[in-house]
Amino acid sequence: MKKIILVFCVLVMMCVLSLSSYGQKHSTHSYHGGQLRTTGGYQIEMVKSIDSLNFYLTVPQGKVMGTITAPAVEFVFTDKQNTNATLTKDKRDLNRYTVTLPKAGAVDHVIVSFVIDGKPVVGGFKFDESGRSK
Repeated sequence: MKKIILVFCVLVMMCVLSLSSYGQKHSTHSYHGGQLRTTGGYQIEMVKSIDSLNFYLTVPQGKVMGTITAPAVEFVFTDKQNTNATLTKDKRDLNRYTVTLPKAGAVDHVIVSFVIDGKPVVGGFKFDESGRSK
């Protein structure tokens, strides 16, 4: 009887541990402290610094990153005007793209886009009045 209880406890512990590791593999928390959007099977994280935005593009575990072309961002201002900019790929962190924030106008939201293996991957991010991401 003691062996049966012991085997049952071991099986329960194995199930709990396997489920907890499954949740970690498919995590949806932001790795750099920014806003996270999931689109087209990819995750885009936006992190704001004083004068620039950093976008981190990641894929779920087990998936291979495709060929990225046309990384761009569109700033939409509170007066509904917009301006486009090209993202610059970081030479040290290959998943990071950077753009300088516009000097004039209050940014309302940002739309970032990538073309990966010919398919568009687009994410939208909202700003509040102070310019902080939310």
